[in-house]
Amino acid sequence: MEIITGAPALKFWWLSVLSLLVWPCLVQSSDSLLQQCITSFDPNTNYYQKMIPADVLDQNFVLPLPIELQEVVTAKGFAVSYGNYYKIIRNQNYNLTYLLHQCGSPVPSLTSLGLPPANGTFQLPVRGPATDSTIPVAFLELLGRLENLTLTETAADFIGSSCVLKYMADGEIKTVSNTAGNTTEVIFTSASGQPTYEANAVSFDATFDGGPLKRAEWIKYMATFFNAEDRAHEVFSYVNASYQCLNMSRSGSTGTNPLVAWLSFSGVSWTISGAAYKMQFDLDAGGLNLNADVLDKIFNMSNQDEVDEFHQILRTIDAVVDETYAPDPFSYTLDNFTANARIDTPLVDYPFLTSKRVIRVDKRVGRGLDWFEMAIPQPHVVLHDLINMLYPSQAYSSTYLRNIALGEIPVNVTLEPCTRPIAEALEPKIISDPNVVKCVKAAGNLGKNGATLLSPAPLAVMLAGATFHLAMMAILL
Repeated sequence: MEIITGAPALKFWWLSVLSLLVWPCLVQSSDSLLQQCITSFDPNTNYYQKMIPADVLDQNFVLPLPIELQEVVTAKGFAVSYGNYYKIIRNQNYNLTYLLHQCGSPVPSLTSLGLPPANGTFQLPVRGPATDSTIPVAFLELLGRLENLTLTETAADFIGSSCVLKYMADGEIKTVSNTAGNTTEVIFTSASGQPTYEANAVSFDATFDGGPLKRAEWIKYMATFFNAEDRAHEVFSYVNASYQCLNMSRSGSTGTNPLVAWLSFSGVSWTISGAAYKMQFDLDAGGLNLNADVLDKIFNMSNQDEVDEFHQILRTIDAVVDETYAPDPFSYTLDNFTANARIDTPLVDYPFLTSKRVIRVDKRVGRGLDWFEMAIPQPHVVLHDLINMLYPSQAYSSTYLRNIALGEIPVNVTLEPCTRPIAEALEPKIISDPNVVKCVKAAGNLGKNGATLLSPAPLAVMLAGATFHLAMMAILL
């Protein structure tokens, strides 16, 4: 992504330093009034004015007609509009509409605005969310909205966050049967479309958006239910900036780019994945994708002709990402991969084996894999992992990926201590690579498809994080 360089370098440096110093210690920045109910409702008062950019207000929009506000940088699956005291979210993947209004205000009529009836109506801010999937949990953790969370049994059985597991053990997060989620204020569901059996369900399908950053930006979708848009913008801005800087670190690389394949074994067949976000990860990490004619192709390993064809493709590949499900990730090794792939010829025939690049996505294991949880809103960390898998660095310790060709084993997250209170937001992982820090520091803004770097916080917030600031200065300078 091209960096805008028109402004003076000193201005870029100052704004960027402020941005980096502020985000790790930010307190919840939503206006405190938006966390309370309206006590004296006035339909002519714009309660969400602080969320509306000045340039939009300057266009003299007539409220309460909804106006487009939420800055969606890369995601294509949703849009958010704002009125004086309500918000309208459109899930564009399934053509669903959700009406949100501040508690203490009346429910507006969508038909009077020329809009279809809502698929769900909710009071803001939501204080008792639920989910039947692990994916929303990660976004809630980054927003600092895990308090009063309810998990269905299905979601609880696959949690990969050490802190969420602790909150569950301490009783701060409740677990209910899979059919009891409809008793909560809102349940964020992974179901395709709008479940007819849950009037309070909201389809949260971040993984349906096509690229790594598109998926991460669904934190803004989630934030609208908690009046936490400022926090969502802060998190995504840092994630986006770090991702773009990592991408640029590989864009000018010379030499042979490794050919990467994402594979999974079902017990009978191997499949070569063509998922858009995986292909984007490959390219952004400085790798290459397989030809389109073999993507999403299935090879039956009981058919020798298909085995031979599969092996022929494998002999061209420089790095493999093996996504095969393993009930016990700790026991899954390179021997499992080669056995499943029926590789019994000399390893020298397979470039990814001679270069020792067989990658798994199960580095962090709790009840489930953190790959299906926190890795989704933190694609900058995944990209950093993949770059270092394709271009190894002895000094690097990966977060979500492990190389079984080098004998790397998973990490049991249940053994990691968690001292963060449940009401405190998890901060995005900092990419401390000096080149990335230098890039983010040097750039005040990203290109037209990128997000503006984090805005300087109020002085009080900056002073509150003074200790952290001093530590970061050592890195930045």
